[in-house]
Amino acid sequence: MVGLNVQLPLDDGMRVGPFEVYHAPGHAPGHIALLHREDEALVCGDVFVSRSGKAGNPRGVFTYDMKLNRKSQARLARLDFKHLLVSHGAPILNEGAARARELANGR
Repeated sequence: MVGLNVQLPLDDGMRVGPFEVYHAPGHAPGHIALLHREDEALVCGDVFVSRSGKAGNPRGVFTYDMKLNRKSQARLARLDFKHLLVSHGAPILNEGAARARELANGR
């Protein structure tokens, strides 16, 4: 069941320490991303993956709703950050937002 044993529900825009919470469903129903403005880093989990320095889509077989994930990618790509920290692949440093925007814009 989604939300089972949740200790602290995270609402969009909520702050957790230095992080801002952004709902980013698609890979999983309750997926979130965390923006650390001071370090200009977006911790996106599996919304994006990294392949050879480029942002990519997570594997479809492991993604709950790819269409919804692409909407989350587009939303996150509009944020102000430099570094994209993904769960799979190397972090994309300095050009994370540019690589995220390329993918979100279909390039």
